Amino acid sequence: MKRKDLHKHVNEVCPYREVPCLLNCGQRLPLNELDQHIMLTCPKTEVPCRNKCGVKVQRGLVEEHCHTSCKLEIIACTNKGESLFEDGCPMTMKRKDLENHK
Repeated sequence: MKRKDLHKHVNEVCPYREVPCLLNCGQRLPLNELDQHIMLTCPKTEVPCRNKCGVKVQRGLVEEHCHTSCKLEIIACTNKGESLFEDGCPMTMKRKDLENHK
């Protein structure tokens, strides 16, 4: 490569040049790894809920979605015993069924 072309190659053409993630996750990576990053590891990529509830969430927020709002997540009944000596309801169910259970 000619020296006069090196700057353009390094900054505009080279597939190994570092670029920021297109989804603004804060990571910089080689351009030739960008597609794989977005498809497999980027926390900002929208993916379907692991419980198949029909919601798409950012990969980095899947756990939060499942623990707080996913209608198909299995949760324990929130009815607790009235005193320290009572265990409360031992049932588990999908979040969407909790109100009917109560």
